[in-house]
Amino acid sequence: MSTTTTSRTGDAPAVPPSERPRGRRRRAAALTTLAAVTVLALSGCVKIDMAFTLHSDNTADGTVIYAIQDSAAKALGQDPKDLLKEATEGEDPADDFGEGATSEPYQQDGYTGTKVTLKNSSLDDLGGDATSTSGTEDPDDLKIVRDGDEFVVSGKLDLADLGSDADAEESGLSSDQIASLFDVKIAITFPGAVVSADPAATIDGSTVTWTSSGSDVINLDARGKATTGSSGLAWWVWLLIGLAVLAVIAVVLLVLLRGRKPAAQDAPDAHPQDHATQRLDVQPGFQADAPPAPTPPTDVPSTDVPSTDLPPTGLPPTDDGAAPPWEAGPKPPPAPPSAG
Repeated sequence: MSTTTTSRTGDAPAVPPSERPRGRRRRAAALTTLAAVTVLALSGCVKIDMAFTLHSDNTADGTVIYAIQDSAAKALGQDPKDLLKEATEGEDPADDFGEGATSEPYQQDGYTGTKVTLKNSSLDDLGGDATSTSGTEDPDDLKIVRDGDEFVVSGKLDLADLGSDADAEESGLSSDQIASLFDVKIAITFPGAVVSADPAATIDGSTVTWTSSGSDVINLDARGKATTGSSGLAWWVWLLIGLAVLAVIAVVLLVLLRGRKPAAQDAPDAHPQDHATQRLDVQPGFQADAPPAPTPPTDVPSTDVPSTDLPPTGLPPTDDGAAPPWEAGPKPPPAPPSAG
């Protein structure tokens, strides 16, 4: 019993994964044919811009832009939107990228087209060559697979081969001229570091970018880490390293603390009398002596009165040199009057 899966728009069945590359190739080739019919001097009038961000759970987010240059559409005498609708045959390009992909109109930098947004898409949904129109899967189609702890990107995009796909005889252009009509950019961002990439690619951090400038052949060759860990060490290894560091710090602090305690105990007492006073003060019934009176400065002039031999009564000494009354003995009696 067969079943039919309905697309997000409800107007047409969803495109099976095996048919998605075919649809992408057809749209790109149709854009090329329309642009090449009358536009011979314009370079890069067909824009294909892919940007994918890979995740460790084997899913990816990203955007895919198909657009044609407005000036090329005007040269064809058509509106860019009508030209794009004719190229896509009215189908939604998001159907080529599985569930979770949505599309919206794109108009920027002189280009008009469709922008497809991917969210949590599987790696299988990203596969396929967006520019080839061959009816079967090509070994050169874009592939992204998981190989252990790495993602492997492979594929080859030969823009010169589009000459036959776009009916070069009808357009009157050579394959090289048709290849010059494309402006292709493919960028893939890995979860971890880039391991290797094609020499023609540009590496910026964990992103590898390929462009069509300077070459008709784009070799989609790159490997990158599938996880964000740079060293691959388990969490318990980091835990042991952290505990070891903390143990070393604790030992150093312990040694420093032990070295400081003896030094504090052996230090001389700068004020021993203060400690003695404090010890006596705490004895019951003890009363400390009053502090000694301050010694007067030696340079202050003396205010003492000159020393004199004053008696306690304060009388001055006699002028005849006799001993002071308080130092003389008892006074002799007066001599009797003479007889004659």
